[in-house]
Amino acid sequence: MKILIDNSGSRLLVITGLLSGLLGPWSAFASTPIHNLEAIQQTANAFVRNRIGDEYERIDTQITGLDRRLRLHQCESELEAFSPPGRPLQGNTTVGVRCNDNKPWTLYVQAKVNLYKTVLVTSQGLPRGTELQASHLRREQRDISSLNLGYLTDESNAIGQILKRALRPDAALAPQHLQTRKLVKRGERVGIIAQIGEIEVRMNGKALSDGAMGDRIRIENQRTKRIIEAIVSARGIARVTL
Repeated sequence: MKILIDNSGSRLLVITGLLSGLLGPWSAFASTPIHNLEAIQQTANAFVRNRIGDEYERIDTQITGLDRRLRLHQCESELEAFSPPGRPLQGNTTVGVRCNDNKPWTLYVQAKVNLYKTVLVTSQGLPRGTELQASHLRREQRDISSLNLGYLTDESNAIGQILKRALRPDAALAPQHLQTRKLVKRGERVGIIAQIGEIEVRMNGKALSDGAMGDRIRIENQRTKRIIEAIVSARGIARVTL
């Protein structure tokens, strides 16, 4: 479309031949039903929540990445959401939404998914080598999708364990922070309990390696000098079945 202004500036001369040609296609495009972007967001959000289920105490989702200039035709079928292969539904992730009618389209949107659980955190700063007690711990709801080392929820899995590294106050406790307390140490005297049917035979030995509860360790029988394998069952005690 061309617009001409005469020298006096008082009249506009419009060449209308091109105007009618442009209005036709524009009117047709404007009349095409466009799919509501909020509906696409709701579909992605519902998919995330349904897939995650009720395992978590709280789920916060934020769907982003939808360009408001998008013009997707109104889908005549129900929208289908899906998770791209290899993308976990937590943290920063991607959700796909597609239309399967006679004019199909697929759209990928960004999602931020925060999953909350009550986990164990430190009530104070703790040095390496601390044997954890109940007073060292408290419970707090945290976004577990950001806890890359994992987390613990049950005190029974922490109390009596030894810290492998120092932790600051309010740090979420992870399995990798802990090592099992050694009930038997290499070179020390160990009581061996040999089970023979209903009969128990007790003898002394020397541990050839460290051992925590349930560990299988090598022990030298002090009397016979024979080396056997036994399972640590208590402080300074190991059992063997003959």
